[in-house]
Amino acid sequence: SLVSNSGSSPVTTQAKLSSGISKAMVQRVAIDKAIIVTWANAHYVDFARNFARHMKELGLTNFVIGAMDQELHDILTKEGVNTWFMGSKGGPKHS
Repeated sequence: SLVSNSGSSPVTTQAKLSSGISKAMVQRVAIDKAIIVTWANAHYVDFARNFARHMKELGLTNFVIGAMDQELHDILTKEGVNTWFMGSKGGPKHS
């Protein structure tokens, strides 16, 4: 089962986790059952790109960026970054 970053409370093992990320994506990206996660919206596209670039420069591939809006999700998807649409303000969540 998946474990939170504190290591103490298991995450629900359903097809989609509470943030909208799919279990399949987590399993595809994880290395030794570990992933690095951050999130942003389109206002912080420079942060998201910088994060992804530095992860890749370090040779890390087990990271994902949650997109809080469709605009960032579209940008990151086109750039080949592992992302999922989190939605915000109660918006719909898609993988």
